[in-house]
Amino acid sequence: MKIDLSYTGALMGAPKDLNQNGFAPAFQKEPVTISKEDKAYTVTLSNEWRTFADAEKIRTEDLYSKTTIDPDDPFSYKPKDQWLIFSQSLQEQGVFEGKSREEVASMEEHLKRITDGLDSLYAGGIDLAGGLTRELDSFEAHLEYAASLSALNRFSEKFLTGEAQAGFKDLIDGYAKHNRAVVEHHSSLEERFFQARASITAPDVRLTPEQEKEVRITNRLGKSDRILKDKLVQTYITFFEGIRHGDDIQPAIDAVKKAFLSNLLDQTPLKDREEMKEWLMERTSDTFDRIGSYFAALNDD
Repeated sequence: MKIDLSYTGALMGAPKDLNQNGFAPAFQKEPVTISKEDKAYTVTLSNEWRTFADAEKIRTEDLYSKTTIDPDDPFSYKPKDQWLIFSQSLQEQGVFEGKSREEVASMEEHLKRITDGLDSLYAGGIDLAGGLTRELDSFEAHLEYAASLSALNRFSEKFLTGEAQAGFKDLIDGYAKHNRAVVEHHSSLEERFFQARASITAPDVRLTPEQEKEVRITNRLGKSDRILKDKLVQTYITFFEGIRHGDDIQPAIDAVKKAFLSNLLDQTPLKDREEMKEWLMERTSDTFDRIGSYFAALNDD
């Protein structure tokens, strides 16, 4: 697959393909004035944008980190917008042909939400999806890895057939390989701080009870094993892949939470487990909510 670095989605990248069979173009053909270096350019937000970009030597590829690009890894080209790789493939295979703008927008929104968590692990690039307010901890990255793989498979089952589905499955395999290498070595800045602080003698400082509790929990976390465990991730995937209807989501997430907690609490002294459990549930609440929301969206259409 040859990656088109100027591709920004089916609706923005190729409106002409959506004009067939009477469907609306991606953009209204209304002129827009753009100023650049004291010059005014009038363009319409359509494929003419690419002409404008080329004329002004706007090099989209410079917005991505060249040091991470691997010609054999399509996801290395757009590591903060991995949904675009899936979308471009679907576009090239004609999956979007004959669909309304609303249908295409819905499919792309699924892909954005599913990949947003792992997109957030990268520095640099363009973040077209966004949505995360805090850097994921290593254990949250493991959860997102498993959940996104399962959700992508669910997307494939729901929307694709035949050759398009087979090609999408190959891309999922590439996505899994690409992101495993990232997730395997990921730890958040806070985690690294917890680890460093846990390795030194605590200074003689007066702390409030809440502060003492926070230090005790995070020091314990700093000493915990954070490596990616394939068996645990596969357990997560098994539960997530059981989601076929909206009613399946909460039981699956509850089962994943149980496996997740068991892994970390097994490394925690018995007397500290309850407060560690409470801290971990609060810490991961946004991640579990986000995972639940994209599975809910997939099973609501």
